[in-house]
Amino acid sequence: MGGEDAILEFAGVTLGWAQGRARLERFSARLPPGTLAVARTGEGRGTPPLADAAEGLISPEEGRVRFLGEEWGMMDRDTALDRRGMIGRVFGARGWISNLSVLENISLSARHHTARAEGDILAEIAARARAFGLGAIPAVRPAHAAGGALRVAEWVRAFLGSPRLVLLEHPLRGVRAEYLPGLIGAVREACARGGAVLWVTDVEPEGMPPADRYDLRGAAGARGDGP
Repeated sequence: MGGEDAILEFAGVTLGWAQGRARLERFSARLPPGTLAVARTGEGRGTPPLADAAEGLISPEEGRVRFLGEEWGMMDRDTALDRRGMIGRVFGARGWISNLSVLENISLSARHHTARAEGDILAEIAARARAFGLGAIPAVRPAHAAGGALRVAEWVRAFLGSPRLVLLEHPLRGVRAEYLPGLIGAVREACARGGAVLWVTDVEPEGMPPADRYDLRGAAGARGDGP
């Protein structure tokens, strides 16, 4: 199938050393609608900046990254911003705006990229928080929220609004195992409605849904049992 059939595609991508992170060479992967892809990486800086490349925040040294059939490097600024509004993400490192509350952070993209009523956005946030077992979104700035609750709040933000693509970078770090079923349920839901999920992890938890797997630990350009 051609690139237009995939939500996300890496075609012969080489990513250099970004802030000391691992190098990735000649990586290829396709995520058609309904796909979960699991990228197994090394620990810490052994994780290549795959998610940054997936949403066009960095350009590969070689190869192409396409989202919805269009290469990031060929998009104009407004188109790229619009496309990023279709992507949810749990960041491997800090992913919060420090002077906004956690709730304001979560709702920011939906308020900026959609015409949804604020009450509708807040209702979905509350429903997703309950589904993840969080109870309530911390009503404080990120620096004052408990680490585990803040991580789960990132899940709420990532899946808010049914994005076409969800990028999960080590989403379970600092989170108790009891929250895992909620995350797996959200992944299944996203794939069932025709979205795609890229899950980057150094330890794959039990109970994962069927997935295309790519082992990126040490072997440049290596591919797992993906298509």
